[in-house]
Amino acid sequence: MGLGSTMGFVFRFMAESRKSRNDQFKQMLQGRKAAVESADAAAARDGGKVVRRFLVVSVVVALIGFPFLASLLGISTFVELTQTSREYFWGLIGGKTETGFTEVGGYLLVEQNRTVLLAISSFYFGQAAGR
Repeated sequence: MGLGSTMGFVFRFMAESRKSRNDQFKQMLQGRKAAVESADAAAARDGGKVVRRFLVVSVVVALIGFPFLASLLGISTFVELTQTSREYFWGLIGGKTETGFTEVGGYLLVEQNRTVLLAISSFYFGQAAGR
């Protein structure tokens, strides 16, 4: 009689274990189905294409187009220059820093324009394009 009840316990334990694994498998399938649906919904979204294009066009026009147009219309560009006077007696005399502005006729192409265009290409096409 003790052997029968022990065998009954073992078989019941095995059935409960299978049922638990079956429930876990069903939950895993439901989670996988939800992940696939989420990925499909993400692929169907636009992704802000219009906003990205607007940002790129506005930055390019502001940094390249308008200054170029201003140079064609004869509008001058002013550049800030910082000059330090000569120092005497180990910096005790002189060494003043003066800030002045110089008029530049024509289109001014600076290093920052290249950096901004590189940042725009990285933003629009992805990080690999900016390397």
